[in-house]
Amino acid sequence: MTNVDLTGANLAGADLSGANLRRAVLDGAIVEHANLTGADLGGASKEGVDFALANMTGANMMQSVDDLPKSIQDILAEHLEWIESDGAKGTCANLANADLSYTDLSGRDLSAADFSKAKLNGANLHRAFFVLANLTGANLAEANLVQADLSGARLDATDLSEANLTAANLGAANIRDPRNLEKKAVWPTNLTGAKLHGTNFTGSILSAANLTGADMEQTVLIEADLADAKVE
Repeated sequence: MTNVDLTGANLAGADLSGANLRRAVLDGAIVEHANLTGADLGGASKEGVDFALANMTGANMMQSVDDLPKSIQDILAEHLEWIESDGAKGTCANLANADLSYTDLSGRDLSAADFSKAKLNGANLHRAFFVLANLTGANLAEANLVQADLSGARLDATDLSEANLTAANLGAANIRDPRNLEKKAVWPTNLTGAKLHGTNFTGSILSAANLTGADMEQTVLIEADLADAKVE
């Protein structure tokens, strides 16, 4: 069922176990009590679909960069060139409002990119770099951010509910003056008003981070470094 258009379909109670639904369009579909055990939903469009009551055991929701629209692939390629050339070539990525949910971006250097209000829920961001990136208002719920570097990032009003940030770096970033490398400024990570319900920060660095007004109900902070962090 690859590329099939199931927009608005009523799939309540349907047995789709093991189905290949890669790049299918499921926008607005009803999947209440559907059996999607072991189904492949990589790259599928799922706008407005509520999987809460579906059986998703072993289902693959992850998509690769190759599954993304070409326009987004081009932006990511331009950003890589910008990173590798220290800004001499390419363009810093602007992916504000982009839908990158359940995308495998592990290990990518996305530093300084604009992801404001982007959808990155469920994404695999293991060991990714978001140094000084703008993630204001982005949805990172249930994302894998293990060992990711978010130092100096803007995460104000960002949804990190149930995200895994084990051993992640959310400490302050050092910004050096290109005209005087001995001179540097410290830029703390901004988590003001962030949704951190059930977020796992085990062993992570949060030194000097601004957590003012953040929702920290059931937040896991085992062995986290909160030195000089602002919590109110």
